[in-house]
Amino acid sequence: MFAVLEIKQGDTGIKGRIKDFFLGFARLAIIDLDENGISELIVSSVSAAQNGVIYDLYTCVNDEIIHLALSGDKFWYSLCEDNTLYYEDIGWASFSSWEKYKVDTSKETLSLVEAVVYDSSVDEGNPWYYGNEECCREESGCNIEN
Repeated sequence: MFAVLEIKQGDTGIKGRIKDFFLGFARLAIIDLDENGISELIVSSVSAAQNGVIYDLYTCVNDEIIHLALSGDKFWYSLCEDNTLYYEDIGWASFSSWEKYKVDTSKETLSLVEAVVYDSSVDEGNPWYYGNEECCREESGCNIEN
């Protein structure tokens, strides 16, 4: 089944900007997440989309398609109401992370807003870490403190 996607200028609000349609088992949504006038493409399955889970996220920078995010079995992205992305990684017993990102097309990537990390392989007695965009600037690297 195919559908024609019509994008209207001037749509406002997250629900007004979502232009979605079904293509078999996939759900695609086009949303301008960073409000720069260039829409991002969100790919998910119908069932995952009901829970807000994003399988893939793409944007376009200088006429080039950029793949921004990919979800897997033990790590996934979800779309938040404020157009940020929630990321959860439950990789293994000694490591898990909960992170919030915003789309940053100027850097062709996602930028960390804040993160909580559990990593007992670094310090078993004190495994919890918190970081935000202030401690994770590009020039200083990401040094999440516990």
